[in-house]
Amino acid sequence: MITIIPSGRNDLLEVEVTGDYTKDDMQQFEKAFHEKKTPNEDMNLLLVVNDMDFSMKALKEDFLFGKDHMHEFNKVAVVSDKKWVEMGAKMEDKMPNLEVKHFDKNHHTDAVTWIQ
Repeated sequence: MITIIPSGRNDLLEVEVTGDYTKDDMQQFEKAFHEKKTPNEDMNLLLVVNDMDFSMKALKEDFLFGKDHMHEFNKVAVVSDKKWVEMGAKMEDKMPNLEVKHFDKNHHTDAVTWIQ
């Protein structure tokens, strides 16, 4: 399940993921992205990942979205205590023109500061 958290900034999409992450959740994320995204302005993403299980359909949707929209993101802050999430963030940070940084759960305010 995802929760879109109001950020008060046009260039920031804040999302919290808890429990099952499904194709419907990915579609909800895509809708929020398209509603918030303005032309010619990169988006920043603050992603808080709690306990998360995902379906293969959601993983496929996530991959396709990333392929099509990766260039529209500037910074991605990932907040989680999960080691596999941290490793994924480090791999995504290798993508050109995208900054991805992992923060431990107790450093949420550092993530907010970094993404500004």
